[in-house]
Amino acid sequence: MDISPLLPEIYILELLEKNNKIMTHKYAFYILLSSFSGTMSTIIYFNKHSQGITSMLGYTIPIDTTHVRFQHNLITMVTAGYYSNLPDLDTIYLHDNRICNISSYAFIGVPSTKAIQLYQNKLTVVRKHMFAGLINLR
Repeated sequence: MDISPLLPEIYILELLEKNNKIMTHKYAFYILLSSFSGTMSTIIYFNKHSQGITSMLGYTIPIDTTHVRFQHNLITMVTAGYYSNLPDLDTIYLHDNRICNISSYAFIGVPSTKAIQLYQNKLTVVRKHMFAGLINLR
């Protein structure tokens, strides 16, 4: 079943199982996946890639989001605390932007984050405490 007409702003994952459930949100979608042990896990994407965005400010990300996708935009700065109210955030995609400034403590308050993709930006300085609080970063 092609769900892309139903979710025009939303990143579409190829569903691996027939019994997955999808619930939509304005900027995110939810996929409940059955694991081999029979437990359920939720993956929630906030997707704003390739939209000419110059700033992440102004976008309210749902608190239970696990993946944020701002790649392929025109973003120049990551401000301190922007992601701080997202305790389940696993991955942040910021690659292919124009980021030249990441504030100290930019990623504070997201201890679950395992990956931040920052390649193909314009970073020249790594500040002290820029990645503070990222205890699970791989």
